[in-house]
Amino acid sequence: MKNFEDKVLPALMSAITHVHVGSGKSYGDVDQPIIRDPLGVPFIPGSSIKGALKSKFLIEKNCVEKCNGDCEQEEKCEEECYQVYCLFGPERGDKGASRIVVADFYPLFVPMPSLSSGYVYVTSNFLLQYAETLNVKLVEGKGESEEIFIGTQKIKAEVVRINERIIEIHPFLKNFYRKADGKGYVTVYKINDKHLFHLIDRALLRLTRVKIERTTKTAERNKLWTEEYLPHGTILVGAFVYRPWRNACCEKCKHCENLLEELNDIFFVVGGKETIGKGLARIKVMEGA
Repeated sequence: MKNFEDKVLPALMSAITHVHVGSGKSYGDVDQPIIRDPLGVPFIPGSSIKGALKSKFLIEKNCVEKCNGDCEQEEKCEEECYQVYCLFGPERGDKGASRIVVADFYPLFVPMPSLSSGYVYVTSNFLLQYAETLNVKLVEGKGESEEIFIGTQKIKAEVVRINERIIEIHPFLKNFYRKADGKGYVTVYKINDKHLFHLIDRALLRLTRVKIERTTKTAERNKLWTEEYLPHGTILVGAFVYRPWRNACCEKCKHCENLLEELNDIFFVVGGKETIGKGLARIKVMEGA
């Protein structure tokens, strides 16, 4: 990846495990719901992605100890740490903002249970159009309409052919690989937007947990709650925007853009419930999408 100035770098993210990025408040039966937009579509805010990636790089490169949480201890701070603070922002706000903007990541293809097929991948115009605004164009062609089962409900959907390179982002997609007209495709089903919102809601995982009293091995009183998760196998789309802004740490960084090379294919943890195996995700920058 070269010539980053003012460039949008679209990216795909797959949920390797269930992902919980909480909304921080609840209005219904779920005590810890995931965040949604006003239309009811779950998404992962760019701030959550940015913070998770920044933490990953700072820990892996031991930058907090080396640089005192910023780029102040010049005798210990190194080029790779300057890169992190330049791109993702210093810890202190008075040293300037980050050099990259991270867009919200929205679902692109959502796995849903199917009475006839086990599960299918579903999308809609709403989801595809968000991807197109970020210059992610994966649709290769359209097929005929079919009636498919989503859960036990039969719905008319359009078969959509997706560029086969998307297979790299998650192994579930291999089950939908087909060949037609001498080319390889991944097939997904595009449903009407009017069905999308309640079907996504049905596809979410809701897990009820309880806290156990350690001495008696029984449930503690009033310690029962329900958590909500985006299902593993969900494919999301977002973007990184590299801008010419330079903060104080960028002035000490010779090759700040090199860190973005690591986003070509990276595993990281986002959201809550990390210690119980949730939030593992994979990001791939789709240069030339």
